[in-house]
Amino acid sequence: MGQSPDDILARLGAYLADDLDQVDRLIHRALESQIVLTNEVSHYLQATSGKRLRPMLTLLASRVGGERVEAAVNAAVMVELLHVASLLHDDVIDRASLRRGRPTVNDRWGTDVAILMADYLYSRAFSIAFEKVPAVLIAELCRVTTAMCDGEMFQIEKHNQILTEQDYLYVIRCKTAELFSGCTRLGSALAGASEATTSALEHYGLEFGCAFQITDDVLDLTADPDRLGKEIGTDIACGKQTLPLIRALEKADAEDRAFLVAALNDGRASPQVVERVVKYGGIQYAMDVAQRHARQARDCLRGLPDGPSLRFFRDLTELVVNRAY
Repeated sequence: MGQSPDDILARLGAYLADDLDQVDRLIHRALESQIVLTNEVSHYLQATSGKRLRPMLTLLASRVGGERVEAAVNAAVMVELLHVASLLHDDVIDRASLRRGRPTVNDRWGTDVAILMADYLYSRAFSIAFEKVPAVLIAELCRVTTAMCDGEMFQIEKHNQILTEQDYLYVIRCKTAELFSGCTRLGSALAGASEATTSALEHYGLEFGCAFQITDDVLDLTADPDRLGKEIGTDIACGKQTLPLIRALEKADAEDRAFLVAALNDGRASPQVVERVVKYGGIQYAMDVAQRHARQARDCLRGLPDGPSLRFFRDLTELVVNRAY
């Protein structure tokens, strides 16, 4: 029997405990400010932190050779702050009011504060990185943040058009998978791994990230709202086209397709929408695609030196598609 996602995360957290404690302390130091409002928002963000998957992947990749790399902690802080900054921007764009079961920064303090806080996080992320991470590797993360912006702009540009599956995969690669890929490449390069190992882990991160986002998009329609930390169907409510919906639109008859398009345009995420997505196989198709990306991520690990980090990388390919939130 496979391990539960919670068990995998608990074991991984224990394996990386010392480094993750340093990550938390460094984030706390990085976000300290003389401005009371900045401190208030940063403390709120730290209290609502998520799974810390991106720092974990960075740290894991840095340990594939077996040794702990001090600079990987700074790199892990950088990727986490970049990720949180991107979430603040996403919540502003989506006009979201909930994240992880709590009010978003834009809902609680307003759009201006959310945008400025995201900019602050970007600035602090690179400041912390420059303390110990070589500039050539930081440039890689600059490329990743550019890709994230490209993905968001493409999504906005296509807002009034029905996306193809290829369009969708481009968006999730830019907005999600590129950062996971940057994490694994960064950690491996900091450890002085061979280019073959670094390239393999970079591709692992890309495939893992695609599987992660597709599963996220399925959970948006199927998960327990309390565990998910937000209402079901928020993607459709924001006018976002995800793979389950795109597949249903391709397969639906004229009447149901018109219903789904109207729901997307009106921001209606009703149970009837989910029923039609299920009816036309959108959920199952998306999970099949996610599973394929997870298998491809696992295949990237072939030939790499065995050890605790590599075993965790394998375990994560199970976690990414079997989680409930």
